[in-house]
Order: sequence, then C-alpha cells, then structure tokens
Amino acid sequence: MFEKISLLGKVKIERVLFAFENEPIIFVCKNKGGTRYICVNTGYGFSPSWLVAQSSKKTIIKMLKDEISILDAVAESNRSIIVVHQDGEDMSFERMPFDAIDPDELPDKHEKLHNGGIADYIQQLENEEIRKNYKNTLRKYNFKTVLNIPERINTDIDRFGKLKESKKMVEYIEG
Repeated sequence: MFEKISLLGKVKIERVLFAFENEPIIFVCKNKGGTRYICVNTGYGFSPSWLVAQSSKKTIIKMLKDEISILDAVAESNRSIIVVHQDGEDMSFERMPFDAIDPDELPDKHEKLHNGGIADYIQQLENEEIRKNYKNTLRKYNFKTVLNIPERINTDIDRFGKLKESKKMVEYIEG
C-alpha cells in the first residue's frame, strides 16, 4: 500500500509500533535513501487515512522512549505532513503544514506508545546514530597524526639490582 506514495519515493514499513486487529496504526516507514517517516493511521474501516511525517532518528527515539507524545513527534517534522486518503483501490496524497491538519485527524495530545516490545528497535536506531556521528567525526579530521604510543611496558632489574622500565615504542598513524 505505502509503496505507492509518489511523494516519498519507494518506501516500506520498517517497524510497526502499534497495531490493532493486525492493522498497523502507528509505524515507521523508510525509503531507499534512508529517510524515515512516522505514520499514524487516523481513519479506519472503509475510508482509511494516514498522517505521514518525515522524522529524524532522534525524534523517533524520543517518541519510542515516551519522552514526547506521538503528536509532538509528528509536529516536529521539519517538512509538511503528507495526508493519505484511501478510497477502495484509489489513494490520494496531499501535502499540508501541520497547523492546517484537521484536529480530528491528529493523535491525542498526550498519547504515548507505552510499548515495551521495542527495545531492540531503539537500540538499532541509537547504534545507527552512533555510527553516523563517528563517521562525521572522522571526516572532520582529514590530516595525518603520528603518535608514539607504548606497545608495552616491561619492568626489568638492571645489573645493580634496581628496577628499571623500558618502553617499546610503536608508531600509530591516524587519518
């Protein structure tokens, strides 16, 4: 169903966060470029509809940890929200600013996930953030640094019976 949203490119559901009667209600989609979207089913039955909001990993993590509500996570989208309406096989898509969305289409102001079964997904997103930050840090340092780092420290007794330390040095090149 969501593979058809032309405004997002080809997307697929990455993780269902809440479902009712095997129907995803709150879930995260991801496109080929790695952009994630928080999706909230706002209409049930014969004419379902969804809110689709582009989101950062940090915002999704805050929502998953119940630090912010679902509504706050959708509102934090830096882009307009895509409202998807389905009528049988036909789907319509409309971009609109968050403020223009009918309040009846929005999740409750204080609604949070309270889902204990998503710890692995939180860990996955946090690990991705760590890897991204590490790669960005490495890109900043585009120069070579040569350091002398002791490979090991040996303690020996010299010929006079006194302790002496000898360090075997190795060169470590970073960059």
